[in-house]
Amino acid sequence: MSPTQTARELKLRALDALYPVDERADEFVLKLRGWEVLNENATLADCGARDGSIFLLTHRRRRAVR
Repeated sequence: MSPTQTARELKLRALDALYPVDERADEFVLKLRGWEVLNENATLADCGARDGSIFLLTHRRRRAVR
């Protein structure tokens, strides 16, 4: 991904790759260095990502383990 792309674009591409069936993007959060990316319209560079940074895509709410 390019540093000029938005965090929202990254999130949607990851969701498309992981969940080809329609998943609601607002049910997931994108994290960088353990912190939620609050402004998804910011570029990856503005979020503080550097070359080799790892983003985490996870559910917004904890899910029960059965």
